[in-house]
Amino acid sequence: MVRNLPPPEKFDYKHSSISRRLAALTIDAIIFIPVFIAMDMAAQAFGIAAGEYNYYIKMEFRIIATIVSIMLWIAYFALFEGTTGQTIGKMICGIKVVMEDGSPYRMEDAFIRNLLRIIDGLGVGAFFVIRSPKKQRLGDKVTETIVVKK
Repeated sequence: MVRNLPPPEKFDYKHSSISRRLAALTIDAIIFIPVFIAMDMAAQAFGIAAGEYNYYIKMEFRIIATIVSIMLWIAYFALFEGTTGQTIGKMICGIKVVMEDGSPYRMEDAFIRNLLRIIDGLGVGAFFVIRSPKKQRLGDKVTETIVVKK
């Protein structure tokens, strides 16, 4: 992404540790568990209401519930980070997502960054964070963001 912004005055930061990022993600996951449970319960209820409650109908509703849950998970991160740079977990852990160059972090960046969470969730994210001098996962690299101590 090319930005036509003047360079920031001075952008001092300290990269967040992997443990803080993991703690923030864990807190966000704990907050989100009721949503996943509700979606699963709804899938089961719709499956039963559909009549012939068999394995295939059950799986169809579970797949739909899983896709909706993933979309809500991405929306949670994108909305919180796109407006404040922080999810609830990041707020508690004292970390924040910012642009590498200090320019404002935008909602579009937050959406793209968090859409790539799907790939990062396959273990790729941890590999990138460990290998990157800026501790960036794939979503960070693509959107030119970093996670810093607040």
